[in-house]
Amino acid sequence: MRGLNCFLLALACCLCLGAGAQQSAAPSGSQGQSQVLPAVQTQVPGQEPAVQARQIQLDVLVTDKSGKLVYGLKKNDFSLLDANRPAEIAAFEALGGGDVGARPPAQIVLVIDTINLNFRWATLGRDAVIKFLRENGGRLANPVSVIWMRDTGVETEGAPTTDGNALAAQIEAKGVDLRLLTSNTGTWEAIRRFQVSMQQLGDIVDSLRKKSGRKLVIWAGPGWPLLSPLRVSATQKEEQNLFRTIVDLNTQLREGQIALYGMLMGVTSTFTDTYQDYLKGVRKPSEVVPNDLNFKVLAVQSGGRILEPSNQLETGIERCVQDADGYYRIWFTAPPATAPDEYRDLKLKVNKPGLTVRTNMGYYNQP
Repeated sequence: MRGLNCFLLALACCLCLGAGAQQSAAPSGSQGQSQVLPAVQTQVPGQEPAVQARQIQLDVLVTDKSGKLVYGLKKNDFSLLDANRPAEIAAFEALGGGDVGARPPAQIVLVIDTINLNFRWATLGRDAVIKFLRENGGRLANPVSVIWMRDTGVETEGAPTTDGNALAAQIEAKGVDLRLLTSNTGTWEAIRRFQVSMQQLGDIVDSLRKKSGRKLVIWAGPGWPLLSPLRVSATQKEEQNLFRTIVDLNTQLREGQIALYGMLMGVTSTFTDTYQDYLKGVRKPSEVVPNDLNFKVLAVQSGGRILEPSNQLETGIERCVQDADGYYRIWFTAPPATAPDEYRDLKLKVNKPGLTVRTNMGYYNQP
């Protein structure tokens, strides 16, 4: 318990330098998708005027029972609940799913994680990325970039490219280093990997959110480990710092049009679905536990997904990349918040049977 308390303090300080350092207010330009529609002015008679409502954008994927993307839906096919109350869809756009060449702009980011996997699995992840890049003669449908997560920091393999063969050759020229964070230090090793991974995720998100278009960030692996589910005592400042990280990362992923994807490895275990216990949004600092920042939790909340356990990672990468073929965008007006960082869960449905919707599970609203 003393170790976990020290971890909370260290994690709070660490994350405030990364993703948590950014304020949750919507940035300008291509970063701030809340600026797409004109602001809505609301006026209450007899009170000071002009409360400016925020426009929230969601990237939406719809699949059938077989997992294939569904195209051709219209605005009236969707219904939205914002904090369990019906919300009007102010604007709607369908992208992709048409003729050849009509693919929407999207970037694929493949992450080779050498921090959270042992040497064998990290090598298998690297090899799976190479196999994917060389398929179809190395011709990639979307620009792809590769990021290495190492003990020493994030490394990027050049600029995004559609030349899979050239990118694969660059990766082949590099080996998978033995990680400095070894597996013989038990809980502390898991804590350190958690810290380093979160810091590097913050760096990745911060660089991608500044670019326009949709980004699919695909981990060749399951991300960092779940930690002890025990709630530990923490100071109010520590809780607030962790909550600030969750709020800012949630906002940056949504406004940056970034979806996270991951793949479980090996066979199904009793702990495969444990992360689902943390999918419900955190509403206040006193509710925060470290597993609220687990990669698998963040992936599902971002509108991405975690694939079922498999040893065929290249096939998993292919399945994730298919999500770049087309999607829908909707905008709605967020009601004025009663307090800063007010969490509001979202439920978006399609009014047709047998279809599944994936999008952001919630957002943090501001006054």
